[in-house]
Amino acid sequence: MNHFAGVLLLVLAGCSVSPSPSGTPSPSVPRRVSAELVPTGDMPVEVSATVQALQAAQEARQSAKALSLAQALEPAAARSSDLSDFLGGFYLQLGALDRALPLVRQALALAPKSAAAALHLGQLEQELGYSKPAGEHLRTARELAPDVASVHLALARFLERELHLPEGEAERREAVALDPQNPGVLGELASNLIKQQRYDEAKKVLTEADRFAPDAPPGLLQRVEIAWEEARRGGGKPEERYAEMEKWLALCLKVAPGYPAALYGLGNLKVARGDDAGAQVALEEALARAPELEGLKIQLGQVLVRRGQRERGIKLIQEHRRAQERRETRDRLVSRVAMQPESGARRQELIRWCLANGEAARARLEQAELARQAPSRTGK
Repeated sequence: MNHFAGVLLLVLAGCSVSPSPSGTPSPSVPRRVSAELVPTGDMPVEVSATVQALQAAQEARQSAKALSLAQALEPAAARSSDLSDFLGGFYLQLGALDRALPLVRQALALAPKSAAAALHLGQLEQELGYSKPAGEHLRTARELAPDVASVHLALARFLERELHLPEGEAERREAVALDPQNPGVLGELASNLIKQQRYDEAKKVLTEADRFAPDAPPGLLQRVEIAWEEARRGGGKPEERYAEMEKWLALCLKVAPGYPAALYGLGNLKVARGDDAGAQVALEEALARAPELEGLKIQLGQVLVRRGQRERGIKLIQEHRRAQERRETRDRLVSRVAMQPESGARRQELIRWCLANGEAARARLEQAELARQAPSRTGK
């Protein structure tokens, strides 16, 4: 089992590091004029003070006040793409999916030529598992804003989630051409190449990223992943690869002490070397800092069982398995709906599962989708 891949996906998702002014792009990288996503500009002037108050309430963690202000803004959002998009993002942060999705849809309906609205709707649909419309809206965003690196990266992530790695690579290379000095963008290209097992090419991309952000933790962990995969696939003597991993992990923890993914990687390395005592120390610290890391609980649980701490170890293993089963069941039901969105029976099955498993917001969203599709099913 590759314990690093899932961790790195969490670490690198959305990772973007500001470029260092001391670096210069490689002459081999094609130069293009990069652009930024801009709002539509239709935000009503009379709501600007309320929007600012909402943002201030969010920053002050005054959730009840922020929610009240957001509800007061909703009527005005019916005539503003920017306000609809803003409120959709606010409700998404709250986990109110049933309120976020209609607002982001409304944003695009009000401004069909808004790349930002198309991008945000596609990203939300992808998160919800609605793969077909997600792909359509992300491609629309690319057509509307072909010179925005973040749009290509968003489409790349979608394509890779759908297991279209070469197509994802092409989008990442577009992003690099637009933002060649951004180590985060280069790191995302390296991530794609690692998934394709093109390790030498990934190393070259990471070397380029080093020119702008040397010793950045995500890049160091990508080198750890490459060494791990090379060891697993028989590329050189395992201990040589382990020593290489140890070097990168030590540097990462020096640069960013307590970095959860590095602690997790260190624990896995110690397991591979047969050092369960050292593994437990590293994995316990990773658990305290980031208990959601994929695979962490089962790895620590197995270490604890081997070290005689059977009761707690089995508990962690069971927690991992329950979470995995829950995730797999939910993904299966969402996938069935995505494949046949007009099927009321499939959506009802997902709704029942969400209600039974404490996912009320997702249940409300699917109920709203069911109601929205009712006229088309009845022919009205």
